Amino acid sequence: MTRSLIRKIIIAVLTVLIVLAIFSAVAMIYIFPQLDGLFARVDKPQFSTYLRYSDYELSYPRTVFELESGKNIIKCYSYGEDKTGGVVILCPGLSAGGDSMLPEMMRFVNAGYSVLTFDPTGTWDSEGDSIIGLTQEYLDLDCLLTWAEAQEKFEDRSIYLYGFSSGGYAAAAMLSSDHYITAAAAVSAFENPEDIIAEWTQSSLGILAGQVAKPYIFLYNFFKFGTKCNISAVDSINESGLPIFIAHGNNDGTVSYGSSSIISHQSEITNPLAMFKTCDSPVQNDHGTVFLSKGSVEARMRFQQEINSLSSQYGGMIPGEAMQELYNSSDLERMNRLDDDFMNQVLDFFDMYQREEDLIKELLKNAPPAETSAE
Repeated sequence: MTRSLIRKIIIAVLTVLIVLAIFSAVAMIYIFPQLDGLFARVDKPQFSTYLRYSDYELSYPRTVFELESGKNIIKCYSYGEDKTGGVVILCPGLSAGGDSMLPEMMRFVNAGYSVLTFDPTGTWDSEGDSIIGLTQEYLDLDCLLTWAEAQEKFEDRSIYLYGFSSGGYAAAAMLSSDHYITAAAAVSAFENPEDIIAEWTQSSLGILAGQVAKPYIFLYNFFKFGTKCNISAVDSINESGLPIFIAHGNNDGTVSYGSSSIISHQSEITNPLAMFKTCDSPVQNDHGTVFLSKGSVEARMRFQQEINSLSSQYGGMIPGEAMQELYNSSDLERMNRLDDDFMNQVLDFFDMYQREEDLIKELLKNAPPAETSAE
């Protein structure tokens, strides 16, 4: 090989490396701010179809407390403290706070469970300049579990996790942790942060962009969360061997049923205590409708039509007074009515393992003391 040829090869290699370095820098300059925008702080909305706690506080009193999660203080809520069943921790979806799950809270409290929930970092009444990323709710949940396990009032109480979307991922990923968890339910949940962010990138910028962005999505997450940046929910489910109820709509437009969801990896889940539910009923098979009653979904559709009509009337800029009047006249209870069949399945699932836990505790309580051998 001549010196001239070697020189040309070196120049070619250096050129490729320089081009890759420039491409990587440009990609990070573009992608990182996009992700920062995705995880921007979300305050409690002025107008919302969520139930208002003030309408239910007399029937469902709660204790509000704060916990330190990383560098921020998160707001947490405790309901049904007089109940004697298990303790259900509700994990809300991305950009939502604990009050977004008031219907689920009431359902579990009515069934005899105590309930804990929280506003994740950067969301609603919790601190944080941003949500940080999809792993952050897992870390917030870890803090709440640590607190719950240290409370005397929850001593010897079974702990259950119920999460929606990013909260469902946090619940599933937490199963292989050191916390004592009896069972979990993951609704409309993704399998890992990297794949779902790539899917969102792909849906907005195209298939090629989604694939090209993957290494930079990993770097973005790694810089923020280190080795916990991309915990696999499937690995956690399998390693734990704990019971989990996995539900997903087959028309989910946010977390694809066939690719990024936990349920899309069903063939890889070897845990025999995993239960799967594909929600395929019309209008009750999208991301946030699988747990709602048909009447609730239809009421939300009519409400959206009214919003669209007002938007057209005011050229896209609806005055606050008009919005307030619309929300004041809306039937929030109807729009948040849960699907009985769906919630009964979840409750039956939790109740089954609650009965097992109660039986084991009763047997241990009544077991004769162990005999000690004479020295």
